[in-house]
Amino acid sequence: MLAIYVGAALLTWIQGYVINVIMVRTMWRLRESVEAKINRLPLSYFDKVQRGELISRVTNDIDNITTAMQQSLSGALTSVLTVVGVLVMMFSISWQLALVALVALPLMGVIFGVIGPRSQKAFGSQWRKVGRLTRRWKKHSPATRS
Repeated sequence: MLAIYVGAALLTWIQGYVINVIMVRTMWRLRESVEAKINRLPLSYFDKVQRGELISRVTNDIDNITTAMQQSLSGALTSVLTVVGVLVMMFSISWQLALVALVALPLMGVIFGVIGPRSQKAFGSQWRKVGRLTRRWKKHSPATRS
């Protein structure tokens, strides 16, 4: 039993390490792309934007993307590994019962196909509202009036 716990802890640590490496590299590339885009913007754009607003928006957006990707990537990897492990165990115990259980997978796919697009719309709406609140706050904040 101790070996199983140690093995699980080691695999969890490896998973976290791999996800962090992937995230750091991906976010570095994203930041590099954003910097290149900002460097291509005309100077007239910077005359229209309030001081610090562009940097604040970029920083908040990249942080939000990083957080979302870390959570979803970790969850997705854990889910895939769990499914593979469960399938191996199911087929090792009884391949007939495993096949019966797998009949439910298409039903789950349909459910996820219905819920997924709806949740994407809800998240998009949520981020637009956060953006509007941030712009209103900055517009009325004493620190940005200088």
